Amino acid sequence: MFKHLFAILFRPGRTLDTLLEERDLRRSRSTTWLLIGLNVLVLFVLAVFLLRFVDRNHEPYFYLEEELLAHQAMWVIFGGWIAAGFLQAVLALGLGRVVFSWIVRVGLQISAHRRYPSDPLMRKENARLLRLIHPYTAWLTQWPKMAAIMLAPLLLLLPGFAMFLNPEEPVNLAPEALTATFWVWIGLWVLLALVQLGMTIYLVIARTLAIQKIYGIGAGQAFWGPLLVYVILYFAAGIIYLFCVLLTHLLHGGGGPVEPGFAPDFSPHLGI
Repeated sequence: MFKHLFAILFRPGRTLDTLLEERDLRRSRSTTWLLIGLNVLVLFVLAVFLLRFVDRNHEPYFYLEEELLAHQAMWVIFGGWIAAGFLQAVLALGLGRVVFSWIVRVGLQISAHRRYPSDPLMRKENARLLRLIHPYTAWLTQWPKMAAIMLAPLLLLLPGFAMFLNPEEPVNLAPEALTATFWVWIGLWVLLALVQLGMTIYLVIARTLAIQKIYGIGAGQAFWGPLLVYVILYFAAGIIYLFCVLLTHLLHGGGGPVEPGFAPDFSPHLGI
């Protein structure tokens, strides 16, 4: 399990050949749950670090009851955060297996309909192989996020972060230290964005290669078919989102309140 996750980072072609040769769907499911568990684990570690950071740097309350309520409120917030992270991981990795398989099959019926298998058993087996390789390719974009979450607590050690908890307290740092902290923060976020972009491109290449191996088609057909379906789905989701925003705006009085008994005067326009 770990061997394939590590190997696909450096030898995607050979790793995909091994996975498609072994065809172990049970291990693929176990890998999916492993990635879901790792997502929840790193969020829990970050929540513990944040709680300790806030607890050490905030002004203590005079009454014990207020202190306990503050701790309970923070744990409720972090608990909701971890639950949301678990739900997001289940949808992206668990349900994502089925969605990815469906998108590829629909896309290939558009771009490679002549090479698409007509045998129902062959179609079912290919869909199974698509679900099999999904967690290993999804790992390519999962590990940068996990690494960033695990390293985030180290940023709390930079000078200047504790002052955000007590903004009324005077800042005892030199302007150069605050500037350095700001640029370190920005630089790390830019680095993370570049790594995430690179691994997303790597994911597309690995999945295109996997689709080629499963269906025996060209790279162009394996790339453009699923991409077209993704574009259509994202466009439809954007339209639905805009429609919901506009509908919410109209339902909440987007046109402004109208005074009762008010009647507009159209006399100047009618020449009266």
